[in-house]
Amino acid sequence: MVNYAGEKAAGTPKREYDNRFNASSFADGSVALRKAGALDFLLIHGTAIPCALYTQIISDYEGFVTCRVTQDIYSANGAALLVERGSMVSGTQKVAMELGKARIFTNWADIETPKGVSIRIDSLGTGALGASGHEAWVDNHFAERFGGAILLSFVDDALGALSASASKDSEVQFDNSTKNASDMASKALEASINIAPTGYSYIGQRINILIARDIDMSSVYQFEDAANE
Repeated sequence: MVNYAGEKAAGTPKREYDNRFNASSFADGSVALRKAGALDFLLIHGTAIPCALYTQIISDYEGFVTCRVTQDIYSANGAALLVERGSMVSGTQKVAMELGKARIFTNWADIETPKGVSIRIDSLGTGALGASGHEAWVDNHFAERFGGAILLSFVDDALGALSASASKDSEVQFDNSTKNASDMASKALEASINIAPTGYSYIGQRINILIARDIDMSSVYQFEDAANE
């Protein structure tokens, strides 16, 4: 771009912004055409499997979690029922909660259907609208984090009031006690302020499991008429 003085002008912010999305900065894409019938037994990535928690989750410690599928899940083209309602899903909860967060993150490993089919999914749990993690009731441990420091601050105030009304000789003693109480309050707060919140999810809570990759189940499923030929 050239300005009216004949000098080359710097790129405009809009042009610089557009350059960030230049296709050359991304990996080459690929295109594939699935063969006829390839969708009949395909659990396609992005499928959301609704599930109701079968175990309570408490985020303080890592642990195993389970849930039950609440509706039938069909193949990509709707031709075959792949995951029956009532199938059990197992997984783990490993990520501890952080201050200011209100969601629990779960990893789901396997689905066991009532017919004995085991499906490896390795997918994440989401909320009702697909956001990572699911809602939790959070205990921020306010009393544990601040209770000791607040109590010691009351002691500090009480000693300060006594110091102000005491004689000159006892004032020195109270001043030392006040300083000690203040130091103790600071140490108590420093030790407890970083206590992590605890998240709770309860039995029956509805979540979604978002399938992370295509899963071809043609090796275990087939149509009945094809099997009889």
